[in-house]
Amino acid sequence: MSDADLQRAYQLTFAGISGQRVLADLIAYCHGRRSEFDPNDRVHAYNSGRRDVLMRIAEFTNLTLEEIYRLRGFGRAIAPKEDTDG
Repeated sequence: MSDADLQRAYQLTFAGISGQRVLADLIAYCHGRRSEFDPNDRVHAYNSGRRDVLMRIAEFTNLTLEEIYRLRGFGRAIAPKEDTDG
């Protein structure tokens, strides 16, 4: 698969409302709006790896970090509520 084909696949995956919801969740999970720093070297490395995934998605979808950050706000508004029954 060429880079152009792969890029198009990423764009199609994240284009719709479901893809944007998944991307919004990944932004939160992958340290899209906060530092990945942790004083524990292992945790820091783990967080950096998570953020690297988000950067790859941003690269292949042609989204800027600002656009990704806006999606994060969008994702927060539509994210399902946690189940509090216990």
